Amino acid sequence: MEVLSSLLELIIKPYINFNPKAAGPILSVQHFYLRHLFGKRQVDETEFLVDEKEFFDPQYDCDFTHLSDSAECMRGDEPYERPKGWYRMALKVKGKYPDGDAWLGTDGWRSHSVDEEWPVSYHGQA
Repeated sequence: MEVLSSLLELIIKPYINFNPKAAGPILSVQHFYLRHLFGKRQVDETEFLVDEKEFFDPQYDCDFTHLSDSAECMRGDEPYERPKGWYRMALKVKGKYPDGDAWLGTDGWRSHSVDEEWPVSYHGQA
């Protein structure tokens, strides 16, 4: 929650034990991207609740804190360096586009791109 609050410059609270109608708006992945890409102008709220089960996808989290290899990787036909020293928390994005999930590539570690895959980037927050 602290990372989201810092990244978005908003107050973010866990949704657990809150009545969403009484407590405030719920931060969706769509709100996250609007706020992150377009800044404060696109999102009027200053405080959000996060339903962690709907926002994060822990099965795709990955711990890169002790990564030592330097294998070159490609994602979406672009060079990509895995975030050594960081822990990646995955957002729930499967099924967000009507064309399917090919843009996510395939599961698991690989050094090459696959058809229709988008380039990957990470936003670290210290």
